[in-house]
Amino acid sequence: MKKIFIPNKIDIEKIIIASNNQFLNSITGKLEKYDFDIKKLRIESIYYILYLIFYSTIHRLNVKNQEEKNKYVNTNQFIFNDVYIDLPSTLLQSIDRDYHKIMKFLTNQHLNYDNLLFRNEYKNGKSFSYSMNYTYINSGYKIIDLSRLSIINNIKKNCTISIKGKIIDKKLKKLKNDFLTKFDINFDKLSNKL
Repeated sequence: MKKIFIPNKIDIEKIIIASNNQFLNSITGKLEKYDFDIKKLRIESIYYILYLIFYSTIHRLNVKNQEEKNKYVNTNQFIFNDVYIDLPSTLLQSIDRDYHKIMKFLTNQHLNYDNLLFRNEYKNGKSFSYSMNYTYINSGYKIIDLSRLSIINNIKKNCTISIKGKIIDKKLKKLKNDFLTKFDINFDKLSNKL
């Protein structure tokens, strides 16, 4: 079992029940039926996809300078979010084979609920990218337990958890190990005050 964190305000089970298998068409403003049963979507897959977008958004904002951060955050509340995270279909398929349906569900607006994600269209060989609705990010955080084997394998394949709980990309770890083995540098004599 793996634990992830997502915004508190996101409750997929409630949205599925309240939507009654319908979404609000943004062009016509009318309710339309899904061409599939949203009650059959895997909840854990939905939460994991949301986590990937949420975590990547926070990470990207953390590397910005203070002036750029002020565009997104004011008094510890998100006021804007145009950070789009690329999610290639190969990654989404490794999480859930019905990822098309999940992404359609997440990008549609439902009765009494805003859409969870905004989508940037596919262009020039680049995959779709998604941005989390900033109103959901401001609601605090909750921990979700994931037990689906495909998701746990995906986490193990792409991330390792350090002792301090930071997620480290395996590619970066391999690059560090390559660097240490290919270059014979003695760091012992380096000053700790650097």
